This record gives sequence, structure tokens and C-alpha cells, in this order.
Amino acid sequence: MTRSSLSRVSESWPIPRVIDRAEVVRALTLPAAVEAVHVAYATLAQGVAQQPRPIGFDLADGQVHVKGAQLAPDAPVVVKIASGFPGNAARGRPTGDGALVVLDPHSGAVQALVLDGGWLTDVRTAAATAVSVRALGGPGTRRRLALLGTGVQADLTLRTLAATGLLPPEVCVWGRTPEAVERLLAPHRGGATSPIAARSAREAVTGADLVITTTPARVPVVEGEWLEAAALVVAVGADSVGKRECDAAVLARATLIVADSLAQSTSVGELQHVTPAALAGSVVELPSLLASAEAALPDGIRVCDLTGLGAADAAMAGLVLAARTQPHG
Repeated sequence: MTRSSLSRVSESWPIPRVIDRAEVVRALTLPAAVEAVHVAYATLAQGVAQQPRPIGFDLADGQVHVKGAQLAPDAPVVVKIASGFPGNAARGRPTGDGALVVLDPHSGAVQALVLDGGWLTDVRTAAATAVSVRALGGPGTRRRLALLGTGVQADLTLRTLAATGLLPPEVCVWGRTPEAVERLLAPHRGGATSPIAARSAREAVTGADLVITTTPARVPVVEGEWLEAAALVVAVGADSVGKRECDAAVLARATLIVADSLAQSTSVGELQHVTPAALAGSVVELPSLLASAEAALPDGIRVCDLTGLGAADAAMAGLVLAARTQPHG
């Protein structure tokens, strides 16, 4: 193909919209993200969405994940790329980056490139956490939250739970260094909930009826013997081979185990550390649970493993594009 013909081909495609992180942040509210993720998960259960298996690159210094989905036959195809490199923090660099590519479902043309820097991945994960707490928390408001982790995800978890009325009145946070805990807690003090720091993960979890883990751990940070009899555990950190936040006793004590995706959880999430025979069909997928709102849930310890779904990424792209097309008053 000649240079001139290449030029004609490229000129036949519309120029995609480029949306930067600042515009993405302005476009979204946390409550809207929660509702969008809820709808996206329920759509998955209805069988109208396409969501291929994700791709993961485990590199020497971090991970790169590729996920995607199409929420309806005429909806855009969204492909998300996100990276996580924890060692960047020591160099004064962001620990993650990312972008979403939005393609026309009928022509395949790139409609938009969303340069969110990984922020949408963090938002949709916090939104999925809120969806899980709302669906699995049981009657009434949870009394005490143990939050393990001190990064961006932990901060967004607190903000999202607060924005949706799901934040318990007591919050206890544990991190690997007191300095990191203090940096997380400082902006959250002075409101209706005044979070406190725990000296150990065990101290944070003891007495908590809601436990949320947002760490990159490869050795469990939560032990089953610490859990209250009716605790809800939402594990967020395990999203690649070898990661783990809960020990075997957490899953063994659970009367209900929920995964956003059984296939992902058993390959890169908490359930990768459990033999298939031990599960014996006892795992429920969150999309199916949300689609059957009247399902009765057993009492006792409930565990939800979130590995991140492409459908949620597609939902975030939809919110951003919809906000961009709205007229400004």
C-alpha cells in the first residue's frame, strides 16, 4: 500500500475524542459510579453483555492488566489498560497509570481515548466495594469498619462509602507504617466519622463487622480466627497470581462466598489458593446475586472477592462520555 493510499484510509476515520484525567474527575460523582457498576453487573447476569477473559502481565517491578467489555449489542466496545508499579512511590512517581479505548461497535473506529491515569480503575473498584457492602451487609448499618491498606484505593473506599451512606460510625485503619496511616486518615478526620489507627491488623479486625482489604499482599493480612461471627469481608487487593489477603480460615468459616467472577477469582483472586473440591459449588457470583435481588442470604460470615470486571470499566467509560455530551448551563 502506498503512502497516499495509507493517508486516504486514515482520513476516512473520524478523529477520536481525547479526554484527560482532569476532565474525567470532573465528569464523575462517586454515587453515580456506584449505580453504574451495579447496573453493569446486573447486565452481565442477563447475558446481553460481552466480557472476554482479561490479560495480565506480571513484570519484574509491577503488573499490567487489560480488560474489556461491551454492555449491549449496540453499546461501544471498551478496552481498558491499567498498570500498577508499587516501587514507583520511592521514586516520587505515581504507582499506576492507565487508559481506556472506546470503539464504535459497528465500524470498529476508535471513538475516544480516555487518558485517566488509572483513576477510573480505582473508582470502579471502590464502587464495586460499595455495591458489595450494600448487597451483602445485611439489615441495618454496619457498626465498625476495619480497613486494611493506606493507598489510593483505601482513600477512595472511605470516600465512596461515605458518599453513599454506607460508612459505619466507627472506622479503624491499619497499614504497614504509621506514617502511611496518618497520611490516609488526616483528610477524613473531623466529619461524622472520625477514623482511628490500629497498631496491628489483628487489632483493626477484632470487633469489626465489616472488613475491607485494599493491600498488594502476597501473605495473608486477615486471619479467620479474628473475625466476628457475622462479619462481612470484602477482599479487593488480590488481582494477579500469587496475591493473597485472607488466610484459609477466612474462607473456611464463611457461610457465603461471593466472587465478582468465579473464573477470575480462582485464577488471580483469593480463590486461587483454594482447591476446587473445597469450594464444592458454594461460590455465588456477584452479578447473579444482584440480578436476583430477592435471594435469601445465609447468616454468618460472608466473604466477597473482587478482582475487577471489564463490565465495570465499560460502565465508567459510559459515564464519562455521557457527561461530556451534556450541555453546560
